[in-house]
Amino acid sequence: MLPVRLIAHIPSWLPFYIRYAGFQLKGRFTDWASSLAYLLLYPFFIWLLTHLWWRFNADQGHYTGQEICIYLAITELLFMTFLRSSFMERSNADFSIALARPRSWLGLTFAGQFGTTLGGRMIYLIAALILLPFLGAPWRMVLTSCLRFILLLPALGILEALMASVLASAQLLWHETRYLVLPITKIFLALGGVFGPLADYGEPGRSIFLRLPASDLFFQVGHFCVKGEFYQTTALNWVIRISIWITLFGTWNLWFFQLAKKRHQSFGG
Repeated sequence: MLPVRLIAHIPSWLPFYIRYAGFQLKGRFTDWASSLAYLLLYPFFIWLLTHLWWRFNADQGHYTGQEICIYLAITELLFMTFLRSSFMERSNADFSIALARPRSWLGLTFAGQFGTTLGGRMIYLIAALILLPFLGAPWRMVLTSCLRFILLLPALGILEALMASVLASAQLLWHETRYLVLPITKIFLALGGVFGPLADYGEPGRSIFLRLPASDLFFQVGHFCVKGEFYQTTALNWVIRISIWITLFGTWNLWFFQLAKKRHQSFGG
């Protein structure tokens, strides 16, 4: 009877947004034309960055050659799906119409972003499972790392969807925020350890970068997937840091959304 009671307490609006997120997720598996170039570049980036690591850090790094290959596959997977969703731009078109419907535009935007991001990451994860053994990574190590990555996908998807929703909401006010996406992604690329693990950085840069949110989204995730633990922190601390960022971005979403309802040119005359 307990499952029945739990189902009875599920809000009536929640299944709709879950189905909408699932629809956007499945859409990623049918849009192969736009993903093909990235899928072709994905193994090339892994191969190139692995050889660069061997050239400059192999003698003093904290990873073996097999581990660095998997680490780079994880961080490249995350970066190539980070604030890259075309859904972020499409979501603005129906803002005024959505306000007249019983469905929340903010809820639709978040659910769509979550499903789109999750679908893209699942595609790259499947590609990693197939490609990494050919690049020299043991199959058992690859499988274990990918299973660990799946454990973190929900939290990472929520945070990324909230970040993308903030930009979508901001675009309602300023009409053009795409120029912000490029510098934001490049900052996270440079500070998050996408090209190489922050554990191999020297001091004081390493300590500074580890305190930044970019390390929580890229380096710590890759390190956990490979090593089974977070670098110089606990799993509880990582969860707390991610929860803080989720709370902040959730608050910013509500703030931008309320401003958009008041100031959007198509709403209220």
